[in-house]
Amino acid sequence: MRTTGALAAAGASARRCLIVLILALAIVPALADRAAAQGGQQPPWRAEFDLSFSRTTGNQTMSVYNASIRIRHRQPVIGNFDLQLRGRYGFSKVNGESKRAQEFYRGDFRVDFIPGNLGPYVETRVQHDPFKNQKLIVNSGAGGRYQMTRGDGEGSATLRLAIVHSYEVRTNHDSPDNRARWNMEMEGRQTIAPGIQVQHITKFQPVHDQMDLYLLSLDTRLTISITNRFSVMMRHEFERDTEPSSRRKETDDTILTAGISVQL
Repeated sequence: MRTTGALAAAGASARRCLIVLILALAIVPALADRAAAQGGQQPPWRAEFDLSFSRTTGNQTMSVYNASIRIRHRQPVIGNFDLQLRGRYGFSKVNGESKRAQEFYRGDFRVDFIPGNLGPYVETRVQHDPFKNQKLIVNSGAGGRYQMTRGDGEGSATLRLAIVHSYEVRTNHDSPDNRARWNMEMEGRQTIAPGIQVQHITKFQPVHDQMDLYLLSLDTRLTISITNRFSVMMRHEFERDTEPSSRRKETDDTILTAGISVQL
């Protein structure tokens, strides 16, 4: 009964989060359309919403729900604003008993200054993953970027290097830990056929003087356009934290999901 109540509460929380995302998706296009109407140009605001699901069966049945929203704003004079919010929740059923198996939330905020291929940027990543011994991790810092774009506009690659301050609270019993980390990142995008695009982001954040202690995330996404705004997508995510919790020895998580993507 206690497990059922916890799952019901988690489901209600997930529904509230979904309502917030839907409201955001309703507001952002309105702002974009208004800007376009006033300036007679492409709207500076862009939004993208993904919703995906995976399910495995066997000795253990596991269901994982994924949702993300990305909002970008282009400012020709100052630079580009980029906000991404991610959430994942999963539960498993063993011998008829349900229990929480996944819980993960992340927010990424970035501002790229001086529009162009080369320039500085600032960023902040906030994440919470109790199954990886991450009650709260906040990495904030600044660095430089270099972007390469193909002449036909069908592909691009961006390299980033920064130093970040890491504020970490691993468990409820731990005091906050302050560290310096390197941030090494690569983001690529390639259109492989009309309406078919592959995107990949690798983010590597080792402790500045202990390279064997690091956070690593790889996110690969394939989208196939159905209309100008609606796509189906497959996503492969890999997460590694070399300091996992004592109750869960595994350092790695691999998630493969399929779902829909809406571009605004």
